[in-house]
Amino acid sequence: VEDKTICIIGATQIEGSMSIPHTRPATETENGVFRCVDTTKIQEVIADAKSKSDFVIVFIHWGTERTDVIREWQIGTARELTASGADLIIGAHSHCLQGIDFIDDTPVFYSLGNYLFNSNRQDTCLVTLTLDTSAEDVQIDSLQFVPCIQGGGMTVEADAEEKARIIKYEQGISYHALIDDDGYVTYTDTNMNTQNGRNTSPLRPKEE
Repeated sequence: VEDKTICIIGATQIEGSMSIPHTRPATETENGVFRCVDTTKIQEVIADAKSKSDFVIVFIHWGTERTDVIREWQIGTARELTASGADLIIGAHSHCLQGIDFIDDTPVFYSLGNYLFNSNRQDTCLVTLTLDTSAEDVQIDSLQFVPCIQGGGMTVEADAEEKARIIKYEQGISYHALIDDDGYVTYTDTNMNTQNGRNTSPLRPKEE
């Protein structure tokens, strides 16, 4: 795009059994996934991508299902990916929203929730990224959290009332990320998280 190269790397830390086809590691001769519980290889891949491109997005399958609590190992992985050259980290797997944070200058969306997964009605989101390519170093111009509702086998943008509710919720489970009324995300020195370590997801198990 405009003589700039954007790299997207997809990987998973939810690896399951080596014998299960959809979590089998990719090889030179077999289809599979990029398994990265051991982060050595993905750090190498990110560093290589960074040397050959202007902006690196890492999309990672990680976290714990049905909780909006971000695990320490997710944070540790995010630090390693950022140190290797990731410019934006987008997470999935929990099937519910998780918070947003910044590691140095790198935004981390820990989980977008579901896009198309089942017919249940639940909160989810999209992320809109706009890049400034005017300088030699590509920078993020804007980053927007777009509240959505999944249901009936489709995902639609939330109406005004639902949008305000979802943004308020997402703000409370985020850390050093400030989300304005239109969903635009910027860094803040203030820790915005109000969970106190509790799982506040609407999808949390009833016993919680």
